[in-house]
Amino acid sequence: MGLLDNLKKVKSRYYMEAIAAGCAMVAFADGIVRPEEVDKLLEYVRMDENLKVFDSLEIIETFEQYIQQFGFDFQIGKEMALKAIRKVDRNTEEARLLILVCCAIGSADGEFDNNQRLVVREICRVLGMDHRRFHLNLQAPSPEDFPRAKKSRPKRSLPRNIPEWMKNPPKIPASSPKPPRLPDTGIPDWMKDPPRPEKQGKTQENLPEWMKHPPQIRKVTESEKNMPEWMKDPPHQPDDPNQKVSLPEWMRNPPKTDPPAGQKDKEPEHMPEWMKEPRQIPASDKKGDADIPEWMEKQ
Repeated sequence: MGLLDNLKKVKSRYYMEAIAAGCAMVAFADGIVRPEEVDKLLEYVRMDENLKVFDSLEIIETFEQYIQQFGFDFQIGKEMALKAIRKVDRNTEEARLLILVCCAIGSADGEFDNNQRLVVREICRVLGMDHRRFHLNLQAPSPEDFPRAKKSRPKRSLPRNIPEWMKNPPKIPASSPKPPRLPDTGIPDWMKDPPRPEKQGKTQENLPEWMKHPPQIRKVTESEKNMPEWMKDPPHQPDDPNQKVSLPEWMRNPPKTDPPAGQKDKEPEHMPEWMKEPRQIPASDKKGDADIPEWMEKQ
């Protein structure tokens, strides 16, 4: 190998590592690295002029290193692979070839599933390429992807040492009749069919009289609260008009109020003269001047 090949090898090493990292991401996307995917990678190495300076064994060893990192921890392997892919210039011919190689690795086993398509779409995002140019639309799931209903398990064979009455137990119908009554074994009749206590309503036989007919309590109004005692219980008038009413003591003997001493026969001071000695006006149907008092004539 000449000096020119060594310079070309050094210059193309970042591209070789990006190819190995991208192929490792796609191959490990479904969790299994198949031989068809490794063979597809070797075919592309033989075709690419930039990768011919590398030995096929060296490229496979680089590919396996990234696979081992994915096996150790998926996130660590993903970051190491994307770090190598970022060394390729964005939106260039080399970036386009890298994405096409990854698509070829994904289709190597005849099935380019959605997990591998999502990985290639992420590589497109890192390299600044539009994934729609590479037809990386996700596929609809097939009926085979859905979990099938579990088949009924076959009946297990019974052990050999089980007796016959346990192998074929009698079938009990759902609506079984009532069990027959036990034969008489000295049990008295009252224990065979004990009487059931009947529900009885509440009786008022043992209640006292005042609880059978409780008095009605009337609400006291505000006006009745301020009423004196002698007005709260007034005397009732008898039904018979000839019957005398029993008056209270204060109405039978009302207190007599006598005028003060010395003023009993004294006339009022401010009484007018015509009221002190009123004139006797005869009763007559005629109206005349003789019937008019003097104090009215002067007006």
